Amino acid sequence: MKEANILLWTTKLYYKYIEAKKSKKNFLILHWWGGKSDSWLNVWKVLEKQWFWVYIPDLPGFWKTKLAKAFSIDSYADMIEDFAWSLGLDNIILLGHSNGWAIATKLV
Repeated sequence: MKEANILLWTTKLYYKYIEAKKSKKNFLILHWWGGKSDSWLNVWKVLEKQWFWVYIPDLPGFWKTKLAKAFSIDSYADMIEDFAWSLGLDNIILLGHSNGWAIATKLV
């Protein structure tokens, strides 16, 4: 598991990721309201064994990612779309829980 950050919209978005050893299937997970990337540690371990690259951002306002302004569900969705584009992710399998699911719904 590695940790990185990317500057999006004047916000330093922190995220964790795991690189698959044999392929490049992208799995993006969005945490729930009050959650954080670490909340999905057990799921990461399973997905890594299935050869997925797993990306889990700490949404703005949670854990290490600071909230510079108020975000709506649309704002979160737009930022996550920019996050995926900035990392060159395509053919993404998307998983979200609670607020993360609301954001995922907007994305699809």
